[in-house]
Amino acid sequence: MAVHSTTQQSPVGTAILTFSQDYTADTPTAEEFSATSGLKVLAVMIDNRGNSTNSYLKLWDLGAAPTVGSTTPNYVFRASAGTRCQYTIDVGTTFTDEIYGVVVGTTSVASGALTTTTTTPANAVTVKLLVTT
Repeated sequence: MAVHSTTQQSPVGTAILTFSQDYTADTPTAEEFSATSGLKVLAVMIDNRGNSTNSYLKLWDLGAAPTVGSTTPNYVFRASAGTRCQYTIDVGTTFTDEIYGVVVGTTSVASGALTTTTTTPANAVTVKLLVTT
């Protein structure tokens, strides 16, 4: 039996940021995912298996907490009802300031609804961001 050794490339991501959002109030509040500026997001995973409706992850690249429902997010990712999904960002997207995020639920995706929606998912939603510096 021969043994072969393969040199591995440098890891793509250097950290995984995990956020679990379980609401007790009706109004969601954006959470700071990372206070480190200059992080590059390479992948997003949203676990929405506990909900029977779609959930939406909103991400902001800001120096201070956004106001959910009035501050336009930089990115919005959808997780269909009862699913876990992953988005891969080919070359990554760099956040020049801190990363803030929130998960909202909505039954309508009418024009502007994703910016103004402030409803909460019925059950917990877990988000993971694969990042690097």
